[in-house]
Amino acid sequence: MNSQPASPVARLVRSVFDRRNPLARRGDRFEGVVLVFAVAVSLLGVPVAATVGSELHESRSIDSRHQLSTRHQALAVLLVDAPPFTRTVDQAGGVRVSDVPASWELPDGSTRTGEVAANDGAKAGASVRIWVDDEGAVTKPPMTSVGAGLGAVVVALVSWTALVGALAALYSLVCWANRRASLRRWADEWAEVGPEWTRRIR
Repeated sequence: MNSQPASPVARLVRSVFDRRNPLARRGDRFEGVVLVFAVAVSLLGVPVAATVGSELHESRSIDSRHQLSTRHQALAVLLVDAPPFTRTVDQAGGVRVSDVPASWELPDGSTRTGEVAANDGAKAGASVRIWVDDEGAVTKPPMTSVGAGLGAVVVALVSWTALVGALAALYSLVCWANRRASLRRWADEWAEVGPEWTRRIR
């Protein structure tokens, strides 16, 4: 005889579909079915989210390698003073920056001009490190392989969390509807037997 304890999922299914409980109503059983469904879909969502994260990581890794090969750092020299420095900081807690005209030299020796982000209070002639593309235009820093991996993990976790949250909301809604239906049934039953019961105990 097999005496191994049942798994948590098996115990959950057995408790939900236990037809020997005379107090379980149809709504209670439906509530249990929804619970089992929510747990099963949540577990199935783990490998799905992992697959999505893996594919996104591969795609972002390709983008990262492309950006790293086509974007380069350069030193831009401010052509004018940046706006005066104040004690005000931005919402992220750092020093405020402004777009300031500057010039920078490309690897082929040519010079480009444009606006670059510089800290307020910077003076003309100051150097600012920037990223430029193959055309010499200012661009964002390239995405690193670490950034690609972290981004994929975050997307996978957020996707699975959103799925679990939706299932939890569905189960909560079913429980709420079942409680409301039970209260209505009890109120109707008490309306039928309450007067008779009250007369008997007087």
